[in-house]
Amino acid sequence: MNREGEWSSLRLQARGNTFSCWINGKKASEYTDATFSGAAPLGLQIHGDVVMKVEYRNLRIADLAAGEGKTH
Repeated sequence: MNREGEWSSLRLQARGNTFSCWINGKKASEYTDATFSGAAPLGLQIHGDVVMKVEYRNLRIADLAAGEGKTH
């Protein structure tokens, strides 16, 4: 965890039916699920009924089929 006021980085990757997550550069999870192998929308959410503040910045989306360096 970062100190208050510092930003964390989060990287999500969906490649085929394998999903990976890195928090502050460290891989936190990876799982494979064949039921989620196609294109789908991306959503950002927080849990309901919990008082919290969530902010996002520098969102980038890359098409992995086109190459990792190309962002949209």
